[in-house]
Amino acid sequence: MPGLSGFSWRVVLDCFQVFPLDTRMNEGIAFGEVCQMLGRDPLFVRTLQRQLGLHIPEKDAGYSQGYVIFLEKLVSLRALHVPLEDIRELFEVEKKILSLLHVDALDRSPTWYLDECNGEREQAVFPERLLLSGHRLGFRIDANMIQPTLDFGERHPELFKGREMGEDVFLVVRKYVSMVRSMRERIERERPILENALYWARRVFK
Repeated sequence: MPGLSGFSWRVVLDCFQVFPLDTRMNEGIAFGEVCQMLGRDPLFVRTLQRQLGLHIPEKDAGYSQGYVIFLEKLVSLRALHVPLEDIRELFEVEKKILSLLHVDALDRSPTWYLDECNGEREQAVFPERLLLSGHRLGFRIDANMIQPTLDFGERHPELFKGREMGEDVFLVVRKYVSMVRSMRERIERERPILENALYWARRVFK
């Protein structure tokens, strides 16, 4: 991705993989426990869910590991003072990319857009994975040539012409790259402020 290779997302990424793959995660976690894991109150978490239009599981269903990791990404970005509107816009662009690649047709889950947040360590340059959803696209995000995955869903094939669809995906990916670059620049400006605040807190509140 042009312009991102020299940037370290460690301040964000160190928070993205904190949940082990255990039986409890596979069975689902109650909303109250999710809030405890995130270190945020229920109102804060519900606001994130509603603002981004996320599927809210039934009370007895619980939250998957992917869902919790996805929420933690949002909490981390908000802690870095990334505006919720910017996060929401980036999320919508990611979903647009996935829809153009027919990922929504391959997965009937109501949380198809975040089911690949599986705890795998993201890479600093994000060569194939989207930032929020964690989906591996199968091509470098900065690639000039995009080969979309096949659509195995119940679609009308005459509506999708490979060349045109590839061009559409390329345009949306370009917008995604621009948005991630802007987010990176905001975080770079915010990092020294947060680091100074943490340093001050460690000295004062020993």
